[in-house]
This record gives sequence, structure tokens and C-alpha cells, in this order.
Amino acid sequence: MSQSTATTIPDHPTVEIKEHFVQLADAIHEVFWISQVDFFRFLYVSPAYERIWGASRESLYENPAAIIESVLPEDRMRWVVGVADQAHPQTEIEYRIRRPDGQVRWIRTRLFPIPDKSGEVLRVAGVSEDITDRKVAEKEILEVSGRERRRMGEEIHDGICQQLTGIVYMLKTLEKKLSDHGLTEAHDAAHMGRLMRQTIDQARRLARGLYPVQLEANALMSALGELALSMRQLYNVRCTFESSSPILIEDPDVATHLYRIAQEATTNAVTHGRASRIIISLTEEAGVIYLRIRDNGHGPPHGHKYGRGMGLRIMDYRARMIGGKLTVQKESAGGMLVTCGFPVPSRHDH
Repeated sequence: MSQSTATTIPDHPTVEIKEHFVQLADAIHEVFWISQVDFFRFLYVSPAYERIWGASRESLYENPAAIIESVLPEDRMRWVVGVADQAHPQTEIEYRIRRPDGQVRWIRTRLFPIPDKSGEVLRVAGVSEDITDRKVAEKEILEVSGRERRRMGEEIHDGICQQLTGIVYMLKTLEKKLSDHGLTEAHDAAHMGRLMRQTIDQARRLARGLYPVQLEANALMSALGELALSMRQLYNVRCTFESSSPILIEDPDVATHLYRIAQEATTNAVTHGRASRIIISLTEEAGVIYLRIRDNGHGPPHGHKYGRGMGLRIMDYRARMIGGKLTVQKESAGGMLVTCGFPVPSRHDH
């Protein structure tokens, strides 16, 4: 049944304020709505709902469950958990919906619990906006960055490393010629060859770091193991990768995002936190995959705006790109814990 805005808006002191409220809500591009805390009834939904969701407001008034029914199944649990979290004064959720015409759109909803005089939350206000264009742009930026990293990694591995390998063989030949003539410079040539081989090893590690995750489903675990090895060799820290069971990520984009999060977090632990021990772990718990990076450092320097740096913003961004959530917290025993949790991908997600 259709409801008029005059009777569905919560009580205000004057009719004039109600009219201004309706004018404001009708004018904004975002969807503004008010519902009961259990979402069994919507008290008001602004006209932008029809443009973004592609359905009438009357249909939502008549069937409040249509809001959750429009959310893609793989995002539904995130939506349910978000709207149920009334312990926080504001909750923000990003999820995808499928419109009646089949279009899939990204939505960001901010929730504002409305308590009564006794403090009990009976109603919830929400502002929902279509962020599809932003999501597409973000994905394109990361894809371009990923392609450039891959190109650089391939050029280092297939180009520079091959050339350096050729130089090693030339030095080996030179060493033999000098040695055959009994010249002491043969030792210098041998030393140069050793240094060149070390340079090749470093270049190959750099190439793997630029594009470490291949198409195999078990590549992420291998890449994280190599990351731990690289951290030990480059920074002389105790860094290990742990996983109690195989975690297979079939989507290479998801695997790459997770690797980059681990790479950024481990580098931050050493450069900012001065950590000497880092543990990278990958686990699956109750349908959620968790990537955790725990260190024994002291966190960012005093006065450092931890949480606002570009590195952390990109990590958070990558987590949201795969439908996950990133948390960064100080451990009670010291050190930092970076966690990225995201639902186990189904075969239909990609």
C-alpha cells in the first residue's frame, strides 16, 4: 500500500518543518530513508530510490524485504551484519544490488540509528548512493597499475636478468683466461661474477615482487611464502608465512590484492614499526578467509597519522575491491595486527 510522505515522516514541531524536510529529501541525488530498526517497515523513502534501484517506492513500502532481496547473494551477509550493528552511532556498508532490469550497481549506505528519549533505538535513518562509476574507475586504476607492474616484472626477469646472466658467463670465461695466464686479476673476475649472481638473485626477487601471483589457485600461498623469504633476506628480520590448511584463491585479481596488502603491511612493519618479527598467516574460518600480518614492532612513530597514510588507504581500498574489510589494531602485548577478512568466493563470483 502506498503511503504519503506527510504521514510517514516522524513527528516534527511544525508542518512547515515537515515541508522543508520533504523538499530537501526530494532534491538530493542520494536515497534518504527512515525505517523501523527491524526493517519490517519503511516510514519514508525519497524519490531517488526509483532512479537508483529502478523500482517504485510504493513497491518498497508494500514489501520492505525487497531491499535485502535486491542485494546480490554474495554481499547479503555483509548487508545483514551491517544493518544489525546498532552499537555504533554510524555504520557504512558497500554492497551490490541487482535492479529489475538486470543491471548490477554498487551502493554505499550510511546508517544513523535514531534513539528515543530513553536511548532505545527504534528507528534507523539511511543515506544510500550509487558508487558504481567510482568502483569502475578504481578497478581500472588498479588494473592499469597491475598491468604496468607485470610489464616491469617481465622486463626485469626476461630482459635484464637474461642480460646479466650473459655477463656472468663472460666473466667466467674471462676468469679462466686470466687464470690460464697466471694473472692475479682472475680473482677479481671471480669476485665480480659472484657479485653479478647476487644482483641477478635480487633482480629476480624484485621481478616476483612486481607480479608474484600467477593463475594457479595455490599461487597466493606460494607468493606469500616467497614474500616472507624476501623480507628475511632484504631486511634481516624473522618473517614467516603460516597456514594450517591449503587456501585456494582461483581469482588472480583477488589473490593479487591480498598479496599487495601483505606486502604493504610487512614493509610498514619494518620501516615504520622497526619490527624484528613478522608473521603472515592465511586461514579460513566459518566461511571467511582471513589474511593477517602480525608484528612485534612499536607501530608508527610518535605523532604519525597512522590510518591516514597513502599505504593504508590503498590497503583498505584493495580490501573493499574484493568485498572484504581491513582492520588495523595495536596488540596488547605490543606490535600491530593488520587483518583483511572477506567471504570465501563462490564459483559464480567471477
